[in-house]
Amino acid sequence: MYADFALVYDRLMAEVDYVSWAELYKNLLFKRNIKNGASIVECACGTGNLSIPLSEYFSVSGVDVSEDMLSVAHSKARSHGKRINFIKQDMRELFFHKKQDAVLATCDGVNYLDSKGFISFLESTYKLLNFDGVIAFDVSTPYKLKEILGNNTFTLVEDDICYIWQNFWNEDERKTLLSLDIFTKTGDKYLRIKEEQQQWAHDVNFIEKSLENAGFAEIEFCNIQGEKFSQSDERIFAVAVKRRNNYE
Repeated sequence: MYADFALVYDRLMAEVDYVSWAELYKNLLFKRNIKNGASIVECACGTGNLSIPLSEYFSVSGVDVSEDMLSVAHSKARSHGKRINFIKQDMRELFFHKKQDAVLATCDGVNYLDSKGFISFLESTYKLLNFDGVIAFDVSTPYKLKEILGNNTFTLVEDDICYIWQNFWNEDERKTLLSLDIFTKTGDKYLRIKEEQQQWAHDVNFIEKSLENAGFAEIEFCNIQGEKFSQSDERIFAVAVKRRNNYE
């Protein structure tokens, strides 16, 4: 997964407003006293589309399991004159020599984890954070995965790229299989890229309980506008704080 996909990922995501997305994360962190220059880890950083605008405010390390994605991210950051540390790591087993002020999981990162993996991510993050550190992540909602993606097929046809994107919802396992056939033009030929991914649906009650069990406090949720979310929102953001307690 992701090898050839890294070559076309940015082209497919060209319409996403990453600057506004980074601004929301910045506001969520600033509200919880994470200051300019704080050390943060962005998990599932992909090709660095959020890492770069986040680096305007914080000292960012980007983590991903794909070397191909990280290679693109490194080149992109360098072209923007940014010094960002990109590291191949599994977000379920984060390891840094120093504690961090915040950990983010962006762009559906936690949807790529099943329930057990999600809990491991929370526990790993809790260990990594300083006291008063913050965890924040976004998640595609069960509504989006089941009702919007569902068993639907989407297509795109442009001069230099086209794709067929099929989705298969599994009610028993509460997950979606995403199957993409991508054709990108190189000279007078087309390169075919086949990509399959799985995303798990995590509801708010499960997320909140899992955060509590991992030791986090002051848990809040919002939509992409930073406002109270509704059941029809396709993406929500979760944020919580690691406070010192009587057992630590």
